[in-house]
Amino acid sequence: MRITKTWLSNYVGSNNKAKTIPEKDTFYRSEGIGVKVAAKTGTLTFFVEGRIKGSSNKRVSLGQYPLVSLDEAKNKAHEIKKLLTEGKDPRKENESIKETNRKAQAHTGLMELKLSDLIDRYCDLRSSKTGKDYRYILNLVFAEFINKPVRSIKPEDIARRFNEYKDRKATAQKAMRYLRAIFTHGTKIEVDGEILLTKNAVSTAETMLPKDDTRPVPPRDSFIPQERIFDFVRGLITECQPSARDCTLLQLLTGLRDSEAKQLKWANIDFDKMTFTATDTKNRKDHTLPMSSLTYAMLLSRRQDINPDKKITNDTWVFPARGNKSHLGDIRKQLVKVIRKTGIEFIPHDLRRTFATLLEGELKLNTGVISRFLNHAPANVTEKHYMKAKASNLSGEANTLALFISSLGDYTSDNGVGQWTSPHEHSIEKALYTNMLNESKNNTIDWSYILYQVQGNLSPEELDKILSTRTT
Repeated sequence: MRITKTWLSNYVGSNNKAKTIPEKDTFYRSEGIGVKVAAKTGTLTFFVEGRIKGSSNKRVSLGQYPLVSLDEAKNKAHEIKKLLTEGKDPRKENESIKETNRKAQAHTGLMELKLSDLIDRYCDLRSSKTGKDYRYILNLVFAEFINKPVRSIKPEDIARRFNEYKDRKATAQKAMRYLRAIFTHGTKIEVDGEILLTKNAVSTAETMLPKDDTRPVPPRDSFIPQERIFDFVRGLITECQPSARDCTLLQLLTGLRDSEAKQLKWANIDFDKMTFTATDTKNRKDHTLPMSSLTYAMLLSRRQDINPDKKITNDTWVFPARGNKSHLGDIRKQLVKVIRKTGIEFIPHDLRRTFATLLEGELKLNTGVISRFLNHAPANVTEKHYMKAKASNLSGEANTLALFISSLGDYTSDNGVGQWTSPHEHSIEKALYTNMLNESKNNTIDWSYILYQVQGNLSPEELDKILSTRTT
């Protein structure tokens, strides 16, 4: 018999399988090509047979019909017979072709690997916070390279982009450090003996720039002077919205990092033990701190079940963003207002340095205790293994610092801006944290008497008596 297109069309049904399915595999051969009809399924598969001199007969599959046409099967059969004549094993040759194609694809993958892909590979090996910071900075400074193949990014282009951004020198240098780390990671990626990057283009770019431009910016050591803390806090009261105001004040009173304060969750606040815990910190360890009486009052006043202003409350985040769907984000515009009003130049991290400075200068605490407050990594074996101070052991220092800050000025007035009309309105507690434990609008407590709020509510008469001694 001859295997022809007519034979196939007569033998195969509308479902592309044999009209009559055999009980066992059946083979048809003609003119150097064959068709195998599978038992039970009826599928047709083209094949070719032959032998290499000195070896057994070999049957090589050419593909299923109709995915492979008769003409295609005959062409493949011709190529395989040629290999057999040359003494080559078609199966091994096929594997070799597949391997060659795989290597070619791998090479193409390396050539086309984008910077964004390399950033992902690098950041996937690190914490989510590190990855977020890397992606933000690199997208900020080197956005034009993000979707380009890594191998196509030239040193001169990196140097040019650095120069375009060097008016923000610290940010530009951070971006260069991050990009250098990403490229270094690329020099360690190898596929089939081929390395993604043989040189670090960032290191080469840095040699093209003036040394003064690439010399590290000295670390900031600025903080808010003690004599200006009163003005700073007063600026927060008059210029910031409640969430931004409270979050910033919490950083001053506890030394929390900006992101740690903004991402504080109600689930991590224990009012019974008067402690709170920051998670996902820089050193990847949860950080539990005591609440001072003031911190306690502030956090309590923000609770959803107490605060009637539901716009500033959220059942997940202590400091929700506008829209109440996530935690507080960028508040630079509000902080700029504080800077303009007070003349005090600061960034959020300056509050952390101010906190540490007060602990050392006013409370005379040693470095170990200050490090515990700041959640710094242990500096030596003793601190790492033996200094395990509990949050409750630090509550005295936290309260002392809060009371010290509250004594730095008269918070009942505001140098002519945002004036109030009565002692109740003058009180910082009215401006900052209305006492929500009692619905009476008059039940507001001056910061200097914040302990009363923690220990129990005052009657309006008792409050009037206290506030009558204050300067109005």
